[in-house]
Amino acid sequence: MYGWYKLMNETHDEMKIGYSVEKNKTCDGILNYNKNTDEFTTEKLSEGADDWSTKWLSRHILSRIIMGKLSETPKMIAIG
Repeated sequence: MYGWYKLMNETHDEMKIGYSVEKNKTCDGILNYNKNTDEFTTEKLSEGADDWSTKWLSRHILSRIIMGKLSETPKMIAIG
């Protein structure tokens, strides 16, 4: 399984992250990451994604956040 992600916007307390899964490389879904609580909420489900794949991908995106590897350029990530 593959996922795609890109940083859309960042404030002091939150990151807005575009994402998509599998063959959809558009990052048309939107995840909000709260920096204070380390929690994700789904603002918009990506086309072709479901709640399970979105939650699975968000855990992998969190590792990229911790490593400081989010950018405005879409990146691919293998998630299983």
